[in-house]
Amino acid sequence: MEYENTGSGLKRTRRRFFLQRTAAVAVASALYPLAPKSALAKTDPFPTRPLKIIIPFPPGGGSDGAARFVADQLPQYLSQPVIVENKPGASGLIAINTVKSAPADGHTILLGGNSPMAAVPALSKVTYDPVEDFQAISGLTRGMVMLGVSTKSRFETFEDLLQALKSSVDKPLLGGTFSDGYRLSIEWLGQLAGFKFENVAYKGQEPMTTELVGGHLDFAVIEAASAAEMVKGGRIRPLVVSGETRHPLYPSVETLKEKGYPEYSFYSWTSLYVKAGTPSPVFSVLSSALEKIMNSGAAVQYAKNRGTELMPYSAEKMQQYQKEQLRLYKETAIKARLRS
Repeated sequence: MEYENTGSGLKRTRRRFFLQRTAAVAVASALYPLAPKSALAKTDPFPTRPLKIIIPFPPGGGSDGAARFVADQLPQYLSQPVIVENKPGASGLIAINTVKSAPADGHTILLGGNSPMAAVPALSKVTYDPVEDFQAISGLTRGMVMLGVSTKSRFETFEDLLQALKSSVDKPLLGGTFSDGYRLSIEWLGQLAGFKFENVAYKGQEPMTTELVGGHLDFAVIEAASAAEMVKGGRIRPLVVSGETRHPLYPSVETLKEKGYPEYSFYSWTSLYVKAGTPSPVFSVLSSALEKIMNSGAAVQYAKNRGTELMPYSAEKMQQYQKEQLRLYKETAIKARLRS
């Protein structure tokens, strides 16, 4: 900038320059009042390395299968491999602590379910907050359970079992469950129907059904889809199912709603979570990818092959559903005097 050296004329020219500059700055500030310095910076790409899905259950179950299906599908949307790690034990706490202690950058994902994310916190105080410490990305699958007996059992119908349960005050019948969610599901039914029972907890469905078929249990709460072979083989008799509609594998078996309990509906569900505080852009990338996967033909075929249902809940709907489940489980646990 050149200035005319004319005494007072030099001052007027400098003043005109500063006034013009000040006006330009004011216009820019008015047009972009909220733009921070970082707004012009290039956003870091995501993901920058392989992702991990941490599973709080052993390999081979329905929840494990859902996580592995997603792990197979995600790379085509995120251009990074996805590693599945099973970390069972301590009612899901090992897996939960793994994700909780990882950076909140979206690269470590938790496979949640009704037990670790609702039932376990409902039964006792835990070192994590299932709602505040984690952010739901999407629902995955849900599966109903059935109340089953051995085909050698004297109980031919649900009504037969119910009558025995209500009359066995001094010596309750033995019921088998293998997760906290399943335990609370039958406790809730007992509160609605007016019966009590003695629960026998197992580490998995296989040892429980072995005891049931062997006559050591009077009834059991069983994952409906995975019990299909034992039902076809004539070893287990399904008395009733827990869903909103009848199970496609057991079209002749009524729901508990049909049996006179319209408020009763229970599913074992799975969903995916990231650590709370994950940046919104990262969360959006994951949410978008999962939405595409859950609405794909591959997901429909997976659910059909596994005898399960898709649960393509959005992040908001999944979070709300989880809160409702937590409330229901807490109320059930308190009434049953199970909460420690």
